[in-house]
Amino acid sequence: MGSLYAALSPQMKALIEENSTLKHYSAGDSVLRQGSYISSAVIVRSGTLKVFRLDEDGNSHFLYFLSEGELCV
Repeated sequence: MGSLYAALSPQMKALIEENSTLKHYSAGDSVLRQGSYISSAVIVRSGTLKVFRLDEDGNSHFLYFLSEGELCV
């Protein structure tokens, strides 16, 4: 699977860069929490994000990884 970000035109990448907020996270940090209001998308600039969801009992269930250049809404 290729990166959607890599397929964007230079103009679209520039537009995203101009209107984005760059954030840094450390291993173990939560980027988004289940049930939170989400007003943006996440594009992984470097590294890997582990995406999982919690069930009613608080058990985590792995969904997928997001790698550099991939995005999640």
